[in-house]
Amino acid sequence: MLAITDYPKAPDLSQYEIQPGLLCRHPKQDASTSNPWNYTRDQLLPMIAGLHKQGHIDVVRRVFWSHAKRCFFCQNFEEGLPGTTKRFPDFADPLAPNHIGALILAGNFWYLYWFLPIACLFLVLDLFIRNHNEQNQTVAVCYLYGQWAMRLYRWARPDWVRLNQVYWNDQMQPEYTFLIMDLVTKEKRA
Repeated sequence: MLAITDYPKAPDLSQYEIQPGLLCRHPKQDASTSNPWNYTRDQLLPMIAGLHKQGHIDVVRRVFWSHAKRCFFCQNFEEGLPGTTKRFPDFADPLAPNHIGALILAGNFWYLYWFLPIACLFLVLDLFIRNHNEQNQTVAVCYLYGQWAMRLYRWARPDWVRLNQVYWNDQMQPEYTFLIMDLVTKEKRA
């Protein structure tokens, strides 16, 4: 998430692609964080926004096609460690049309822009109907859609500052709240 802010120490996110089109939480840590089959939607969307900002469009495109081959389900088919399996009804996170639209925008898939009106409708519905405490994926998606989406996010979620403060305080990284606040209130898209 920090890669789309003005955080000066953001790593090169292309190293998080450990196989073509497959991302991981961290390429050099233990098996649970480097396992590509435990990579969720809430990790994917900020990563895609960061890859876009850093100019790694080729990686975004590979990730898009990798997800398309899985019918737009995320990579998290395993519980955590390699070889573990999820039990029904738990399964890989599906990408909603607004998430797919974010991938289309991040990958500059101009020939798929016909899908964006549908994606935008789902984004609006998501902002007004779905209430979730972890705002990073929503902010990342709005970042990719541009200024209008960030404005709508601020309007639809009047408590967005508090939600981000709670999240980053729970992560014991309260200083990141200010980076996210700056990103959300900025009037430019990367």
